[in-house]
Amino acid sequence: MASILKVDDLRGNTSAGNITITSEGGAATMQLQQGVAKAWGGDMTDSAVAGDSFNISSIADSGTGINQPSWSSAFNNADYSSTTAATNPTNTSGQNRAACIFLVSTSSMKIQTFRSDNATASSVGHNFVSFGDLA
Repeated sequence: MASILKVDDLRGNTSAGNITITSEGGAATMQLQQGVAKAWGGDMTDSAVAGDSFNISSIADSGTGINQPSWSSAFNNADYSSTTAATNPTNTSGQNRAACIFLVSTSSMKIQTFRSDNATASSVGHNFVSFGDLA
């Protein structure tokens, strides 16, 4: 019979933020906090509105195809890891989108979108996720 654990708060025994989980095979452990996304945004548009998000206080429209999400809770340093993707707004052949992340800081980062011909382009959906230590 499966167990159901219902809690409102998880805290480590030795330290409140220190929760270790064991791998499926039992041979490895990792800190729970290291494995969860600290910020993410889905379907950010050039009008700077996120379809859905986590840990985002605001999104600035910083130019054609450039969005700058700012974090509600800052990262500990600018060495966190992020990945991004962009959607093609018109589904037009040759107008596929690629996105890159730049100007990363503890409080925000910028995401810029390019078309397949390397021109800066609008996108109807920047999507991203970031992992790292919060301050």
